[in-house]
Amino acid sequence: MLKRSMKDCMKIMIQAAKKAGDAIIQGVKSVQIIGPDKTALHPHTDTDLVADAAIRRVIEPCMGADVGLLTEEDTDDGQRLDKKYVFIIDPIDGTHSLIEGTQDAVVSIALAREGQVIQGVIFNPFTGDLWSATRGGGAFMNGRRLKVEDCDDISDARFLMSNTEKRTGRLKAFEGYIKFTIRGSIAYKCALVAAGQAHGHFTINQRSEWDVAAASLIMEEAGGIMTDRRGIPVSFNNKLPVFNGIVCVVPRLLPGILELVEKVSGQSLDSGT
Repeated sequence: MLKRSMKDCMKIMIQAAKKAGDAIIQGVKSVQIIGPDKTALHPHTDTDLVADAAIRRVIEPCMGADVGLLTEEDTDDGQRLDKKYVFIIDPIDGTHSLIEGTQDAVVSIALAREGQVIQGVIFNPFTGDLWSATRGGGAFMNGRRLKVEDCDDISDARFLMSNTEKRTGRLKAFEGYIKFTIRGSIAYKCALVAAGQAHGHFTINQRSEWDVAAASLIMEEAGGIMTDRRGIPVSFNNKLPVFNGIVCVVPRLLPGILELVEKVSGQSLDSGT
């Protein structure tokens, strides 16, 4: 069981996200890539580790015997699989953006119960924007209740797509089919869709649970939908915590996006993340 009530845990998750945000702001000017491969598609920095440690300290009051932990910054020992609850954490989603000095990096914290995210928080420390959602209780940005902006025609829709995929040429096959703006961090992109600032985001590259756990609930509670690239709804705390692509859109666009992805997936985004 959780040591605290759901309401208290939400408050604690928000505190944890803001504390991690403080660590990011403090570390951004001197951020150092760590690990042997500094050109990796998934760079890790000293700031990631500091932010992760800050989150763990703050959420400790919610941890209990039946609560597991899945975080990008630690080896997954599989113990979480036997837990009813699991915190799913990405201390910095959008590390590339952090390294490049842009503001598209966010903290993502989710709490899942039996495979279903029940609470989620996303925080952008550069803009101060905070998204939160509780299952059945709606999604909010800075206290304002969210609802996705509806759209039923891909040609009229606005998409947010990956900076890395643009830079590596893996979006070329989608040019001419959709109108898109480049942003970093998949969690941030989906949060912006939930806030009605775009109609969708998608990638056929693999994404980890920690990338999208909080965003999935925020999208759902705002009236949106998140699936993998084949339209299968996402669920969490899986043995292999990886999704076969992600589609994050307003509901009416889902069939068209799945069809488009199937049509052009052999031409682009065929490797990497």
